[in-house]
Amino acid sequence: MVCVVSIEAAILFGAGGGGIWLHAALGCGGPPRRKLAYYASGTSMNRILIKLRNSAAFIKAMGLKRFGREIYHRLVNDYYERRLRIQTANNILLSDIGLRKLDSRDYLPIGYSAFFSMLRRVPLVEINSTLLDFGAGQGRVVCAAATFPFQRIIGVEISEVLLASARSNLSRMRHRKAQHVELILGDAAAFRVPDDANVIHMFNPFVGVTLQRVVENIRVSIRASPRKVYIVFFNNDHFDSIVMGQPWIRKSYQTQFYPDISCGLYETMTE
Repeated sequence: MVCVVSIEAAILFGAGGGGIWLHAALGCGGPPRRKLAYYASGTSMNRILIKLRNSAAFIKAMGLKRFGREIYHRLVNDYYERRLRIQTANNILLSDIGLRKLDSRDYLPIGYSAFFSMLRRVPLVEINSTLLDFGAGQGRVVCAAATFPFQRIIGVEISEVLLASARSNLSRMRHRKAQHVELILGDAAAFRVPDDANVIHMFNPFVGVTLQRVVENIRVSIRASPRKVYIVFFNNDHFDSIVMGQPWIRKSYQTQFYPDISCGLYETMTE
């Protein structure tokens, strides 16, 4: 009799794509429960043992409550990756893809829950709005935003490798409602902010001079075409230090998301 190990729980720490499932059920004989079925032999069993050890180490270091939050965080991200049929979960070092720009940060996708939560706080009607995503990476935010009927969505990315991945994800995504989506290769510091962009998203994609120039480009855009612009900025310490005290922009909301990601919502003001 073959011992079937059915893993429906998020004990699969280290699995690609954020894939972790909950309700670990071990049983011998009978049909496996749904989701993943592993047979207790060779490499598969070794992988299970590694995941179990990783989970035990995580609980010991961070506690059971944090483990539960990590499970939920990964489950949600994995759900949306599968629902949209895209792959954006990998953390990528820019040096590994040949990009060496001191101001740029490594690629780390924002959690879906965090992005959707902040998008709900933007008091605009999507069908009349244009969303601009600086540091589009593999296209998670662009694709997630495209599930809403935005008038237009624009993603700007400096890495050809990441942009190619974003384009691939966009081409095969499901549940798309936004018809006009552009992915642009370029340096954000030199990108002219479109006159119709009124929602801007950034997950701390760059700092220093690049961020300063982007902030100035936003200001130039709203001076040329006066309008209310909402900026969602995750891990916003550097952004705060640049815009603090400037009369044309104010922070209307600040919060924290798992795991330890700050976020500010800003809106532009009439100068």
